[in-house]
Amino acid sequence: SIPSWRIQEYPMPSDETLDLSGIIKPYCLLECKSVLASMEPGAILSIRILDPETYEDLSTILERSGEIIVSRKKMKHGFVLRVRKHEQPTSRPHTERGE
Repeated sequence: SIPSWRIQEYPMPSDETLDLSGIIKPYCLLECKSVLASMEPGAILSIRILDPETYEDLSTILERSGEIIVSRKKMKHGFVLRVRKHEQPTSRPHTERGE
């Protein structure tokens, strides 16, 4: 389950929509990550999922990879997960060990 402090309750428009209805694991994760990779940091992706297990798994995996769950909603036929793409970390200069 996603901690309540990670879920933002205010509505935001989605920048992209992804319908994963009928897409099986692990293809739904690959498709989702592909769409997120093409989006700007801070953009919102709305994802439609039918399978409850896939919904929970995808929610967990996305959050662990640094995405922000904006909202989770159970619909009559499936679920809608809204995710904000994480900000890109600032790169640090590479240093050799022992220097």
